[in-house]
Amino acid sequence: MPATDASRTGSPSRAASTSRARGSPSPPPAVAYQSVLGAVSAVLILAGVLSPLDLPGVDLANFAGYVRWSAWLVAFAVVLVRTPEPARA
Repeated sequence: MPATDASRTGSPSRAASTSRARGSPSPPPAVAYQSVLGAVSAVLILAGVLSPLDLPGVDLANFAGYVRWSAWLVAFAVVLVRTPEPARA
């Protein structure tokens, strides 16, 4: 089976070339971790609503949520500082 011109030249696939053509930068790898950390933090903080019911573990979950949220906030700040500004035309 003969090789196509694209495989011989080593050019990127069509999907890769179209995403570059649009000029949209790929998100930093930390975004996926931040999404998970933020969602877990939100659920644990929301558990604080149940605190007046004196359910076991709710206060600890709420505390853990605020600690995780603080870690998320620091990670978000790092991403903001380290992400370069787009070039202006």
